[in-house]
Amino acid sequence: MTVTGSAARSPQRQPVAGPVEAEVTDVQDGDGLCVNARVWPGMHVIKCLRIAGIDTPERASHCPAEKAAAAAAAAKVVELVGNRVWLR
Repeated sequence: MTVTGSAARSPQRQPVAGPVEAEVTDVQDGDGLCVNARVWPGMHVIKCLRIAGIDTPERASHCPAEKAAAAAAAAKVVELVGNRVWLR
């Protein structure tokens, strides 16, 4: 394949070789969390992620029972994950 124009001059994006260790900075609910990942010396990426294959109630719900279930799910994530995760 031949690439011409501005694409030929821009470096290709390469995936970061993983897994990458990341600090959990926030647990949003039972299926979402925010992390600070060190992807290169001196370079950190802060990103909010969803946990693959998990679906839990949302904290933003207007239903009190769903909010309570979301808080319980978030507490379980904190218990299971702690403050460090490995991203693949």
